Amino acid sequence: MAREPSTRRDAFSRALRVLLPFDLGLSAAIVVVWWVVGLVDPLPGVLLATLRVLAWFSGLRVKLGPVIDIQRRPEGRSDAELLAADAALQRVFAMAALTFSASWIAVDLLWVLLAKLGHGPRYGDAELATALFFIVATAGLHTLVTLVLSHALIPSQRFISAKLYARGVSFDRPKRKGTAPLVAAATWMMIGGMLAIGGGATLWNAQTQRELTAVFLRGQAEREATYLAIGAHTSARSDEAFAGDLEITTTEVLPPTLTGDGVPVRANGTRTYMDIERRQIIAATPVGDGRWVIASGRPDEQLRLFLGFALLLLTIALPLFSVGLHLFARSISAPLSRLAEAAERFVEHGELNALERFVPIHDDELGRLASSFNAMLDTLEQLTTAASAVSAGDLRVTLERPGVLHDAFRGMVARLNEIVARMRETSLEVAAAAAEIDALTQEQEAAAQTQSANIQGLASDVLSLASSAQQISSAAQGVQNNADRAVNTTNATAEVIAQLRAHATNVGELLRLIDEIAERSDLLALNGSLEAIRAGEAGRGFALVAAEMRRLAERVTGTVEDVRARVDDIERSGVATVIATEGSRELANLTAAASREITAAIEEQSANTEQASHRVQSVADQVVKATMAMSQTRTAAAGLREHAAELERLMATFELREHPNADNSRDAAKLEQR
Repeated sequence: MAREPSTRRDAFSRALRVLLPFDLGLSAAIVVVWWVVGLVDPLPGVLLATLRVLAWFSGLRVKLGPVIDIQRRPEGRSDAELLAADAALQRVFAMAALTFSASWIAVDLLWVLLAKLGHGPRYGDAELATALFFIVATAGLHTLVTLVLSHALIPSQRFISAKLYARGVSFDRPKRKGTAPLVAAATWMMIGGMLAIGGGATLWNAQTQRELTAVFLRGQAEREATYLAIGAHTSARSDEAFAGDLEITTTEVLPPTLTGDGVPVRANGTRTYMDIERRQIIAATPVGDGRWVIASGRPDEQLRLFLGFALLLLTIALPLFSVGLHLFARSISAPLSRLAEAAERFVEHGELNALERFVPIHDDELGRLASSFNAMLDTLEQLTTAASAVSAGDLRVTLERPGVLHDAFRGMVARLNEIVARMRETSLEVAAAAAEIDALTQEQEAAAQTQSANIQGLASDVLSLASSAQQISSAAQGVQNNADRAVNTTNATAEVIAQLRAHATNVGELLRLIDEIAERSDLLALNGSLEAIRAGEAGRGFALVAAEMRRLAERVTGTVEDVRARVDDIERSGVATVIATEGSRELANLTAAASREITAAIEEQSANTEQASHRVQSVADQVVKATMAMSQTRTAAAGLREHAAELERLMATFELREHPNADNSRDAAKLEQR
């Protein structure tokens, strides 16, 4: 498992620590060069360069946002977040480098624009050409930034890659040549240097030509003024190299460009003005009588010559330099590519013997790498040879080199020696034990057969006992069933008698009501008779009815008394019957309970007898199986003895460093005799 590198600083902090001094130094150098050659004033130069630094580092901070977030809070991050951070790291090199060059180009163009708008030095054709040279040279700064930024972000790349590798997440890397950034940086440094030198030379030549033209025009104007002052005719002729126009004028009509305060004035009053934007130089010398001699001309700045020479120089130098860089890069990348291909063949196909050795040409990093690779191949071949010897049974191999790999191999061989020696001893012990097992199993097999016959007889006796117990259980079950039926009949009789007593009670209640009605009827009849007597002759019929009602009530009362007497007899008979029935029920319950206990005991005895029968039969089966197993064990013991002998023969094929048991050969011979 890959060890995750520690990161005390996040990606932006490391980039800021490395790139800020580089950017500030580069910015200062560019501003100073532009200011020295007269292409920018210090204040706008420093201001725009500072704003560019702040803006570029702010953009870099945004681009590295996913990486910074993971480095500050690495716990609980998903695979998708890690892949996004890794992709951000892969993109940041090209994006940051290109924006670096683009920001400098933008600053250079702003400097030129400010100058053209009158907020800086005046620009002529030579200044514009020089600025163009510098801008093109600045465009190649991204190659240097790529190298510096790559160096600054190496710890962050290792941190994210280690986390992805530890999780087993596959991540792709675009293939590229390792020397490509160096070649690009060197190429652009050569081009940028030549362009910067060419731009400076162009501007220096133009300024030189301007000064020479100004000197010639001043001399021409002073000479013509001298002639005019002495009253002689002018005889000066213009030099073909500095063709200038002469003009005689007065002070009142002097051009304003010659009368300003910033115009330089010599001791003789000669004034010179350079209009570099229009490529025109004017020199004016006073005659002394109010007249002025003005000489004007256009300097030959030779821009085409220098531009052509710069292009010609680039055309010639660039291919030569590129070829040289390519050959230099090939001298570095070719050995590395061969080493990479050899490692890939070994990893993918295991072609160790087919790998050729690399001859170190120089005693540098590549030479030492080739020597170390050859030493690694030698080590792997030594291990392969030792492993082949071990696979052939030779455990006497020795490895003298130090190292974890050799220590592990030596430990493996020592362990194999110990294991094989123990296996030899064990095989002899197993063979002896197998012989003893064979003898013991023969005795146990005979004893098991005798025991099996005895147990079979015991099983037959137990089965007979179980059958008798089953018959007794059936008889006891019949007695229990009869007792249960008697109990049920007695219970039914008791219920009927209880119902009869209840009916008798109801009849008694009914008789009480009838008796009560008869008494009331008798009273009514008596009252009717009294009322009839009181009514006299008119109540005679009513008196007859009342008398009849009294006789009927008396008859009803007598009948009720008779019925009540009979109901009482029924109740007394019911009570006696209930008492007798309760005694029968108790007797029947006791009989049923006794029969149940007998039946349960018999059933338990029958079950125990049957279970004992099954157990005896199971023991008999186990004894039979044990007898069969004894036979199989005897066969296996014989086979084990043969296998132990075969194992000893195989162990004898290994050549050990030392034999823990000096009598292994004799023991093997004894094993063969057995």
